[in-house]
Amino acid sequence: MSGCADLRGPLSPTSVPLLANYTTPYVMTYKAPGGIGMAAQGQAQKAGKACIDNLFGFIAFGDASIDAAKKAGKIKQVAYYETQFVRAAGYYSRFCTHVYGI
Repeated sequence: MSGCADLRGPLSPTSVPLLANYTTPYVMTYKAPGGIGMAAQGQAQKAGKACIDNLFGFIAFGDASIDAAKKAGKIKQVAYYETQFVRAAGYYSRFCTHVYGI
């Protein structure tokens, strides 16, 4: 899962109830390759979304990377992003990255 958001931490698949939907916002405070940074803060006019789906805990498909979300939203510079984790009865889960910028 190179380049994908990390599922470990307070919202890991083993720490949420059977039915769950969590969204966590992040503001980028550093410069990184690909134009991520605070320069676009307050000017976010575009949004992009990229997801990865998981069936039965071992069949995964998709791309939830920031780069995939940037491409989907035609974003050149990221102001901030959110992650969303949805789980249904342990059989299906979806992790999405929502990116906002210009």
